[in-house]
Amino acid sequence: MFSRNTSSNSYPIAGLGVSDVEIVHVLDSSGLGGIESHVAALTRAQTACGNLTSVALFGYCTATHPLNNALSQVGARFEASGGTKNLYGWLLNRKRDANCRGHTLLIHTHGYKAGVSLRALCWLFRIPCVSTF
Repeated sequence: MFSRNTSSNSYPIAGLGVSDVEIVHVLDSSGLGGIESHVAALTRAQTACGNLTSVALFGYCTATHPLNNALSQVGARFEASGGTKNLYGWLLNRKRDANCRGHTLLIHTHGYKAGVSLRALCWLFRIPCVSTF
């Protein structure tokens, strides 16, 4: 817990700026709507703060998705995580790649299908997972 600094009236700020955490937003999407706009805004803000942030689509081709252009403009990685059959290998590869770079992988799921599928795997691989419904 943070304690208040008695010499000034400000609180210490933790977690802003460049970090050793790689954030991957995973969503089940085929178009551009509310959740996609939300994820794009989160990704832009996190990338602007210096975080390594990417978006993975659950079972959809990334080349034709409307988010592809929006995320490439801010330098965020955009990829397909594959369907349920490929999810195990995809997650294992992402964790290995993050560990090789000395980073911690954090998965943020958006939506029901991505949340249900990934929470159990994240628990199994000991990867922190945040789910938004």
